[in-house]
Amino acid sequence: MFSHGALREFLLSQTPNWKMFFCNLAKGHISIATKICKLECPLDPERTLDLCHHILQGNVFSESNKTFTPELWVAAASSNLSSTLASLRNIFSPSVKVSLLLLASGASPNVKTSIYDEAPILATFVARGYSNLVSLMLDYGADVNGMNLSGLTPIMFAAKYGHLVNLTHHKQTGLIIS
Repeated sequence: MFSHGALREFLLSQTPNWKMFFCNLAKGHISIATKICKLECPLDPERTLDLCHHILQGNVFSESNKTFTPELWVAAASSNLSSTLASLRNIFSPSVKVSLLLLASGASPNVKTSIYDEAPILATFVARGYSNLVSLMLDYGADVNGMNLSGLTPIMFAAKYGHLVNLTHHKQTGLIIS
């Protein structure tokens, strides 16, 4: 397949009146998502992240269509939503929209990761300083007292890595720090 940035820009810059080379990105993303599902279901965590990205970029699910949602598509195609949420790719280069789609599809906000001595995903995001993902995990009911194998909780990770404000500004955590 020929792929170059200049070709992409050329295809995107064409007007709809000149349909010979017109490129619709949304249809392309949905085509890729459909191909992933047809050829590889059930999907491993890496391919599930790819699927989520293409579904979100395709943006075919409007407010009027409530019969089949992106959450159902991801839940049906993935082998394990929680392990996708805790995958290294999602930890080190996360997307809030993809993580939100995974949580809405049924991923557990209390899943253990493979780093920081099997820390819960909340503790991992706190340690990395991702305040928007910390808020998302807390909104979906992540356990603020979940521990890793060494007995460290998310608040201990926050103190250790200097991101204490990530947890303390949330009223729903129940944390009292004096």
